[in-house]
Amino acid sequence: MTRMICALDASGSILLSRVYGAPAPEAFRTLVLLMSSSSNYAQHNGFDLRRLHSADCKLVFRRCKDDLLLILVTNDLASEESSLQTLLEAVLNGIVLILGDDTLFGRGSSQNRKRALARAAPLIDTICSEDGPPLGLALGCVEMHPGDFEGADNRREMTKALQAFAQEADVEVAILFVNGCIRAATAHTWSLPPAELQLLQVLMWTLPSAASRELPVHLPLTAPGGTARLVTCQLA
Repeated sequence: MTRMICALDASGSILLSRVYGAPAPEAFRTLVLLMSSSSNYAQHNGFDLRRLHSADCKLVFRRCKDDLLLILVTNDLASEESSLQTLLEAVLNGIVLILGDDTLFGRGSSQNRKRALARAAPLIDTICSEDGPPLGLALGCVEMHPGDFEGADNRREMTKALQAFAQEADVEVAILFVNGCIRAATAHTWSLPPAELQLLQVLMWTLPSAASRELPVHLPLTAPGGTARLVTCQLA
């Protein structure tokens, strides 16, 4: 199976292209450029092009603020359109998480946007890879460790310690990850949309190991135009 995801600007220039599975046939890239023109033509005439099927591939489209077009091409004809659209939605949210609305949809040059989108490539790869974290992306789930449902006293102690840490760090959202799964979280964490919690979980899976780090993130559903601080520390 081959999947290719491309991001194109309003002029049809490819800003980002990622391939998963078997190498993509050269025809995939040609098809993407052709379908970008078709999508632009449809939009100009008041139509919304969402999908195209052929004898050997499927294409789904996601247009974002008339300024960015995401296209997913796959030769897996058994794929449901709804699951492919969900994957594109997750990719878009992942890009916004890393870049924010201002950078993604700003009026920068194509080269600047290419460089910006390259920063989101590792997260996109994790979202799309079959070897990524054990998450139900199509279901919008947040993966919990099976042990979370056992040992209530231990879980309460972990949550209590995490809340004390959050208060000391002056943050409202604090999460304890074990092997990529959520083991404890502060109460305010659960007010975030599940899709954002899931993206943070996937981002933690994607980031290289580090004793501590701080990086800006942009919550795609809660505050895509704002900037939050993601502070991580690794427990021994």
